[in-house]
Amino acid sequence: MIEREGLEPHYATIGRGQALVWAANLLHGGAPQRDMSRSRQSQVTHYFFKDTKYYTPMLTTDSETFWRYPQWVT
Repeated sequence: MIEREGLEPHYATIGRGQALVWAANLLHGGAPQRDMSRSRQSQVTHYFFKDTKYYTPMLTTDSETFWRYPQWVT
C-alpha cells in the first residue's frame, strides 16, 4: 500500500514521559532500533465502542475488506 500510494514516512521523536495518540487506521510502525543499549518500551491500549467493528489493513485486499467484530467489548 505504501509503495502503491507513493507514501513517504514521517518520523516523530517522543520524549520520556510523553504520549502519542493516533487514529487506529493510521499506518504506523517503528523504525529499526539503532542503539540496542537503549530501551523502546511502550504501552499500547485500544478503546472500542460497544457494537463496533473495525477493519484490519494488513488482511484487507483491493477486492475485500477484512472486518473484525470484537465480541468481548461490553
